[in-house]
Amino acid sequence: MALTNEDADSIIAAQKRNNVVIFVGYMRRYAPAFLEAVKIVRAMKKIDYARVRDIIGQFEDFPPDFENDRTQRAQGISDVALGSQRAKDPQVPFTYRFLGGLGSHDLSAMREMLGTPKRCIGAGKNADGMFITALFEYEGFVTTYETGIDNVGKFDAHLEVHGDGKRVKVTYDTPFVKGLPITLTVLESNADGHYQERTVRPTYQDSYTCEYDALYDSIVNESPVKTTPEDAKEDLKVFKQVIDALYPLAG
Repeated sequence: MALTNEDADSIIAAQKRNNVVIFVGYMRRYAPAFLEAVKIVRAMKKIDYARVRDIIGQFEDFPPDFENDRTQRAQGISDVALGSQRAKDPQVPFTYRFLGGLGSHDLSAMREMLGTPKRCIGAGKNADGMFITALFEYEGFVTTYETGIDNVGKFDAHLEVHGDGKRVKVTYDTPFVKGLPITLTVLESNADGHYQERTVRPTYQDSYTCEYDALYDSIVNESPVKTTPEDAKEDLKVFKQVIDALYPLAG
């Protein structure tokens, strides 16, 4: 939605001033498979480990002359969000923009399922910054976050939680092809110790359609909005945690 607290606050203020619905488009969080997984995870008495992964092929379907404009905007945003001293390293605006783009969808879903992490214990990246790995601390467990962009035409994205003797995994396919499934897989042993694996697809309705249904319900029937501007602002805290771990300030 926005990459600075100032911009986020201005959107929140405009919403209150004009008494309108603002609905942030995090489609993954409206997928029925994800919602079912959230129910299972929130019912767990103990979580042992979680993993968030999103490694996808390159997406460059925009005019090349837009790149300079994107870079300049990213620099200005990073100066405000992170401070000009830190943002003078050109890798910092690139990473922050990366987290605010591809990363926002993963980390927003992570927040809904697990809550906001206490901190980022550590993080690393490859030489050009196109791959990032981070380790988040939660109460009683840690979560690994892996993200990257390569030239392989595969959308490799999932969110997996281990706890209460089961593994709960939501697998996403590319959103750029309409109607591809978002599935829930549950791995566990039954009371007799027999291994079971269930794959659940709650609906064949496209997840974007599910999201638009929720938007319609919010506008027409005034149902509560889940992905509010206030909620989206929480993403900035997680981005900052990763930046702090990757680019610690001297002293």
